[in-house]
Amino acid sequence: IMIDKFTETMWQETLENELIMQGWNEFPKVSCQPLPHPRNINRDKEVLIMSLFYENNLLNSFLFKIDRNRWTSPECICGLGDQDALHLLTHCNLVEDRTKEKLSYLIEVKTNLKTSPTA
Repeated sequence: IMIDKFTETMWQETLENELIMQGWNEFPKVSCQPLPHPRNINRDKEVLIMSLFYENNLLNSFLFKIDRNRWTSPECICGLGDQDALHLLTHCNLVEDRTKEKLSYLIEVKTNLKTSPTA
């Protein structure tokens, strides 16, 4: 439990600093608890959704770090920044607003579960 608390504290501070630099004034609450996900999706889609929350994913920002010969840039094809989960959720104009809303909803549900008195 102490390691989880330490991890959450460090993670929260890092996330808030990143979002402050991007002009945010509200922040999702991080948690080491498993994320809820829709039950009616297949395993492939579940893996894709959950991979957004990990640094080691299949987005250009990570792939560029592991093999610069194969992936020549960390940038998103939209040209607005490096392709990582935060970019996809906040800045990428190629991601439909509906998809951004759904992913933001998952973050909100998790935040509410973590802060509810019964959690």
